[in-house]
Amino acid sequence: MVKNKYILGIDVGGTNIKFGLVDSRYKLVESSQIPTPKTEKAVINLLIKIIEGKKPVIKAVGIGLPGPIDLKRGIILRTPHLPIKNVPILNLIKRHINKPLKIDNDANLFTLAEATVGAGKKYKNVVGITLGTGIGGGIVINKKIYHGRNNAGEVGHQFIDSHTSKHLESFLKVNNFKRSAEDY
Repeated sequence: MVKNKYILGIDVGGTNIKFGLVDSRYKLVESSQIPTPKTEKAVINLLIKIIEGKKPVIKAVGIGLPGPIDLKRGIILRTPHLPIKNVPILNLIKRHINKPLKIDNDANLFTLAEATVGAGKKYKNVVGITLGTGIGGGIVINKKIYHGRNNAGEVGHQFIDSHTSKHLESFLKVNNFKRSAEDY
């Protein structure tokens, strides 16, 4: 592989961490996945290990993370399916690499990818919904991620019952569908 040629994309999920290299045309040239560790420290260490393993061939890194993120401070605020809360993930990882690094919500990045090179590339504005270990959503306006005020686009964390702290994700995640299917 050619030095400093590829972008490393990492998708941190509640079940697996998926990662791949894309070329300048966003063509996937390599991909893999590893089960998501169960502790905060192990997740961070695995991300660093993945990046360091690809360091010679990458020019930049993008990481998609579940849940709300404070992008100004580079902090993952909370995740319902990972043991991570209020972690300055951007700074923790930047210490180990000297490459451009961007983080954002995984559903936002999914929607941006669909809007730029996927099914939505013919449209200026795209809304995406992801359903996996959790549920998420992204909004792209004029080919740019719309973050809104206080993570307004974070659809999986919209409260749906004013009498409890239940949010949409707690009802619509894939595991709930699996359990329902097993009951029948």
